[in-house]
Amino acid sequence: MAPFTASRRLARFVLDLSLDRVPPAVITQATLLALDTLGNALAAVGEDFGRAALDVAERLGGAPESALLGRRARASAANAVLANATLAHGLDFDDTREDAIVHTGCVAVTTALAAGEAAGAGGRAVLEALIAAVEVMCRVGLAVPGALHARHFHPTAITAGFAAAAAAGKLFKLSEDALVNAFGICGSQASGIIEYLADGSWTKRLHPGWNAHAGVTATLLARGGFTGPETVLEGGHGLYAAFAGGHDPARLAALLDSLGRTWELSELTLKPYPCGSIAQPYMDCAARLRATHGVKAEQITAVR
Repeated sequence: MAPFTASRRLARFVLDLSLDRVPPAVITQATLLALDTLGNALAAVGEDFGRAALDVAERLGGAPESALLGRRARASAANAVLANATLAHGLDFDDTREDAIVHTGCVAVTTALAAGEAAGAGGRAVLEALIAAVEVMCRVGLAVPGALHARHFHPTAITAGFAAAAAAGKLFKLSEDALVNAFGICGSQASGIIEYLADGSWTKRLHPGWNAHAGVTATLLARGGFTGPETVLEGGHGLYAAFAGGHDPARLAALLDSLGRTWELSELTLKPYPCGSIAQPYMDCAARLRATHGVKAEQITAVR
């Protein structure tokens, strides 16, 4: 097997990452992402989908090592991220890496915090894990821009497990081989179709939570010796073949070569409105019409 598969290069980057080598502007963006994500999650605590996710995580329980946001109850790290990542994504108010069409904070922030609590880690280690998770998630998605959506998959869902495994693997101090195995396991757990677009049902909200849960679980399995395929991304039966119809090896290589040199965190956008990023300009237009011409919603009879 080739010694430098995509998953091994990602694992090596994750485990080697240190704040000492991260530009100050990127660190600032990471802290802003954490605040934005927590705000979004806490705003969703009282929503019906938020209560449902928290109730299930509380019932699943496990070792009381990680907080359930908005509740006094605690749960295992994997069960905590099931709820917390669902909360953070549920209002559609979270960050976006546009070219990859992924929302990173709902996975990276919640997993870094939950796994950090479980590991007894300090703030510096949690921030390193958060940054590593964002960089991994973006690159996994950027390798196949638009292809996941085109095949009816939710890019945030398909990439989330890898981000969660990156954060948890770093905080749980996995070896390089173990983290490679965790990534391999994530490929077999990746899931999330976009049929929610048909009726507005809640599964989109669940995708980051479910796949973050899978990523943390994959990390625990790998720590215990469970194996996964090293060519999980680029292999003939790998993630890109299965979910994207293939990939451009040169594009993937360039994304891997840029690890530690360019930072996807700097490319994230934060939303002024709680809706899909594609709708943000139209919200601006509506606000401008109201401010400029006094247009009221009840005056609108049709939109063409």
